[in-house]
This record gives sequence, structure tokens and C-alpha cells, in this order.
Amino acid sequence: MPTIFIFLAVGILVFIYILLPLMKPVQVWVETSESRAALKEKKESYLRAIKDINFEYASAKINEEDYKELKHYYSLKAAETIKEIEEREVNEGQRKTG
Repeated sequence: MPTIFIFLAVGILVFIYILLPLMKPVQVWVETSESRAALKEKKESYLRAIKDINFEYASAKINEEDYKELKHYYSLKAAETIKEIEEREVNEGQRKTG
């Protein structure tokens, strides 16, 4: 009876100290089409905002200072979103080939 406990204890120790560290976690990348679609919609909304700002400025509904500030803000947001979309596409391509 005591030998069973010894074998069990040795087995547990072997598992914990030898086998467990050898097991590598598997990373699973799950990207829903909603997140991709949401990013594309966000990009489109920023680009629409820039068009609206240009129209408002051309119609003399906003002054030059506000025009520059708003255009700069939405241009940066659009660029950040486009960069994020491109990075995800590159990462997705690397996961498919790698």
C-alpha cells in the first residue's frame, strides 16, 4: 500500500517539474468580423466627418481656426484607424502563412 502512494507522489512530481514546463501554451487569435467591421465603420465615420467639416468651412458656417482644429483631429483619428486596420491585416496574413 505505501508503494502505491510513493509511485503516485513521484508521478505527480514528474508531471509538475518536468512535463508541465514542456507544455507550451497555444495562442489562439480570434478576431470577430464585428471588430473588423466596426473598425471599418469607424474609419468611414471619420472620413465623413472630414467631408462635412470641409463643406461647413466652404459654406462659411465655421471659422478657419475651428476648421483647422477639427480637420486635424479627425484626420489623425482616421489615420490611426487605417493604421490599425492595416496592422491587423498584416498580422492576419502572417498567422495564415506562419
